[in-house]
Amino acid sequence: MPVIARYRNPVIDTDFPDPSILAAPVDGWWWAHSTQHTTIERWAHVPVARSRDLVSLVFEERAVPPATLLAALDADWAGAESLRGRFATEGPRVGNADPAADGLLRWPYDRFADACETAGPILWGGIVRPGTGSAMYCLWLARGPEGLPEPVAGATADGRHQGEPFSANLAPSPGARVAGPLTVLRSFAGIDYGRVCNGGPVTMELSASVFGDAEGIEKTALLVRAFARMGCQQLQLNALDAATLLDARAHPERHRDLIVRVWGWSGYFCELPPEYQEHVLARHLYSEAAG
Repeated sequence: MPVIARYRNPVIDTDFPDPSILAAPVDGWWWAHSTQHTTIERWAHVPVARSRDLVSLVFEERAVPPATLLAALDADWAGAESLRGRFATEGPRVGNADPAADGLLRWPYDRFADACETAGPILWGGIVRPGTGSAMYCLWLARGPEGLPEPVAGATADGRHQGEPFSANLAPSPGARVAGPLTVLRSFAGIDYGRVCNGGPVTMELSASVFGDAEGIEKTALLVRAFARMGCQQLQLNALDAATLLDARAHPERHRDLIVRVWGWSGYFCELPPEYQEHVLARHLYSEAAG
C-alpha cells in the first residue's frame, strides 16, 4: 500500500501575501512569488520561492524594492553605481545553464511563437515564422538611428547603461560572466526551435590562438558536435584577435584588408562605423573552444 504523505498548512509559514505559482515546473523547480513581505531585517517587494516538491521551499533574495530599481534605470544608473555593479555581476545569467535565467529566456520566445502561430495567413498565403536574428537592431534599439519606429531602449536591469548595445543574435549580454562555451550552448538549447524556426545563430568569438595547434582544432570540432547534439539551430563561430583589432582601430592604414564577421555579413573592419567596431570588440572572447 502506498504511503500518503501529509503536510500541515501553511506550507509557506511566513509573510507571503497573494501567492502565485507557475503552472508547470521549470527544469524540475516550481516557482512562486508574492506581492511583498516583511522580515525582521527588512521589507522587500516580490519575494520569490522555489521548490522541487511544493513542500520544501528555497527563498530567493529580493533585497531591492522595484521602485528603487526603476528610479535607477530612469536615471541611467546615475548616483547608483554600486547598485548597478550588483545587478551587473550578481544573480542568474543566460549563458551559464542556470535554470532560472534560462526559463525566463524561453518564455518570450514561446509567446513570440504563440503570436505568430495565431496570426493566420498573410499576403500570398504565407505564414509568419518567428526567429532569433537581431540584425542591426542590437545597436539600433540602443542608439537609434533617427526615424526608427521602435523606441530606443533606456538602461536595463542587467547593469547596462543607455546607449550601450545589446548582444547580437543569441549571445550572453555584453560583459556578462559566463562559465564557457558549453554552458552558453546549454542555455540556448532550451529554446523550442521547432516553433522558433526562422534562424538567428548562437554567436561566439574564439581567440585566434584556439586554431594554433591540433588540440585547439579538435576542441573546436567537439564544440560543434556538442552544439548539434544539444539540438541548437544555427552556430556562428568567429576567430578574433583582439590585439589586431585594437591596432587596426589605432592605425587603420596598416590593416586595410582586415575583414571581420559582423552579423549575417562580413566587412572591412577599418571601414565600419565606430559603433560597429566597438560592438565587435565587446563580444565575448573565449580562449578555449571547450569549457
